[in-house]
Amino acid sequence: MAKLIVIMGVSGCGKSTIGQKLSKALETDFLEGDDFHPASNVEKMSQGIPLTDEDRSLWLDHILGAVTASPAPVVTLACSALTPYVQDRLISGTERKISWVWLFAPIDTIAARLAQRENHFMPAALLQSQFDALYPPAGAIKIDVSASTESVVETILEKWASL
Repeated sequence: MAKLIVIMGVSGCGKSTIGQKLSKALETDFLEGDDFHPASNVEKMSQGIPLTDEDRSLWLDHILGAVTASPAPVVTLACSALTPYVQDRLISGTERKISWVWLFAPIDTIAARLAQRENHFMPAALLQSQFDALYPPAGAIKIDVSASTESVVETILEKWASL
């Protein structure tokens, strides 16, 4: 059965970096969820306005289209997937078996990372709203991202292999 690994968590937790390295280790396709946002979503977030589920609908359609189009047996997706709405859309929109990998760290750790990040549309002002919206799915592999990137990827690979 084809699989989808969703690397999820709040902005700044390392979804893109971890997802790319995990995808490379698994030799599979990588999709960056941020690349699928319509311009209106990027503009809204750039202004510090949190997205609604309605805002996320087209974004999810684009992501699911890319997941469906991939011939790879495993696809790794970096996607916040904070809310049950997003999680349910991903589940209902693909026939792939989904593994959720929840990257977490204390808000202070994430805020410090966001303060160092350049050229990203997601402002640190929206971080608290992301923590407030966060609803990890049942069965998610929970990974503390305070460790090194290599250690995080190794832990994910070990835990995912046992599923």
